[in-house]
Amino acid sequence: MTLAKELSYYQELEYKIEINPLSEEDGGGWLASHPDLNGCIADGESPEEAINNLKDAKTIWLMTAIKRGIEIPVPKHTVEEYSGKFTLRLPKSLHRELAETSREEGISLNQYLLSVISQRFSQKNLLNEVQKMISNNVNNSIHVIVDSSHHKGMDIPVRIDSYDDWEPFIQQSYKKNQPHFGRQ
Repeated sequence: MTLAKELSYYQELEYKIEINPLSEEDGGGWLASHPDLNGCIADGESPEEAINNLKDAKTIWLMTAIKRGIEIPVPKHTVEEYSGKFTLRLPKSLHRELAETSREEGISLNQYLLSVISQRFSQKNLLNEVQKMISNNVNNSIHVIVDSSHHKGMDIPVRIDSYDDWEPFIQQSYKKNQPHFGRQ
């Protein structure tokens, strides 16, 4: 690939732009940067000027990296990738139930769905944290009594690394109403 083609490719990628005010001690104005392109920064008297100057800095940064054979990262996240909008197809009955519930709550369907999704996401994060804590405690306390001709009655510690490994024990404990953890 020629320098011009490679440069054109990277220039068309939408890199995230961060813009921050500069203190009077640093000369005032604004500092713009592409966090994905380490050291690609520019300043200006206004945010617009800093962003325009950043375009030139990006071109120079990319040309230098290409000429020196430095690997150029692609943007970690693009604006289109996370626009905040998506289309979701639902069965009519579920759509009706969600709409009725949102009306009962006195909020829009969009607000209601955002609330439900946020709650579920928070619960998942909380569940993951609880699972880590339980797993750490379980890994420190579970032992299995081996009953075989070679190791009769030997107490062997067992490490359980994921919820999937120990979830069946929990289900079995609930069914029998007897704990399965600790020394047996």
